[in-house]
Amino acid sequence: MPSSARGWRAFCAVMLAAVSISCAVLPTSAIDAIAEAYLQQGKRSYDRGDYAAAARLFNKAARDAENTYNNKLYVAAIYHNAAQAYSKLADVNGSYTDIKDDDLTVKFLQSRLRDFGDPEEFGHDKVNVDETDLELQGRKLINRSKPMAGSAESRMKMQWIAVHYLRLALEIKETAVGAGSVEVANSMEALALLYEKYNARLDEAEALMRKALAIKEAALGKTSAELAITLYNLGMVMKTSAAGHDDQGAREGKLREAVDCYKRALSVLGANKLGKSRLAGKCYADLSIIHWGPALRDWKASCAEFASAYDIFAVDSAHRSDFAAFKQSHALIAANAAEMAVQTFLAAKNKKGVTAAQLAALKQKARAAASRAGLM
Repeated sequence: MPSSARGWRAFCAVMLAAVSISCAVLPTSAIDAIAEAYLQQGKRSYDRGDYAAAARLFNKAARDAENTYNNKLYVAAIYHNAAQAYSKLADVNGSYTDIKDDDLTVKFLQSRLRDFGDPEEFGHDKVNVDETDLELQGRKLINRSKPMAGSAESRMKMQWIAVHYLRLALEIKETAVGAGSVEVANSMEALALLYEKYNARLDEAEALMRKALAIKEAALGKTSAELAITLYNLGMVMKTSAAGHDDQGAREGKLREAVDCYKRALSVLGANKLGKSRLAGKCYADLSIIHWGPALRDWKASCAEFASAYDIFAVDSAHRSDFAAFKQSHALIAANAAEMAVQTFLAAKNKKGVTAAQLAALKQKARAAASRAGLM
């Protein structure tokens, strides 16, 4: 399979967190019929969007997985699926609570994880990088050594369980296949993305992403399309981490590192003939927002990156959901890009030495920028 195809298969697994388990790797004698039934029912519940049912069913399979299945990677995949179900559940149903089942899950995770005592930070709003202002937004940090019961804090509890299921999956993979395997790198990346999503333990998230990147560089080569995914994810972590820094210098440093990650991802994608892919569009979109903000103010770069992202998202109907979010987050940048393009054209008209061909090109750029802004 070409490296680009491998990269997009990994992109689906890491970015979209699809639940996918193959039973073909298991010897028939290793499968307990009841446990496997819970697992398959959980997959069906997840696929139809019933994440509460999926979480309960995956819990049932997970709590006895180590005694039921001989294949340790399969066991880790079950824990990963349970993590994804809880993560989705926290996203769509913050009032959900199943105290009895969730408390059993907490005890199960506590009994199996090493180095369990560090407090986690959940139940607070993620700090986002706004397109017009990179000043810190208010956030509430709640430190807990273990999740709390009760519907009012159920979202925090679900996030806690999701993270610790992934931690358990990672520990099992490190033991089963070695710390330098791509399987381990994928789990490091998934855990780092949850930390980034919940704005928790961002230093650890960054360290995990860097380890994952180093493992994949060694295993896959520095031009593999899969590296672009990891580089993009590291850029996201750096961007979120930057927004949490009070020190202006530290914030700028993190953002510059994020820019480097996105640009390197674009270089890898270009080398794999994926320069117009969805991931390339997301890289350009994030770069545009970073360069628009006051920390690294570069409007010229921001407008060019906006145009590149627009041209990817707007022309492909498969990117409709991305385009809708893009239009909402980049509307002011679109207007600014159109104004700058028009002003550049008008200034050139009154400047000596500008050829007719140069004026025509600038006029076309201004029309294209105005068209983009009008469709935002």
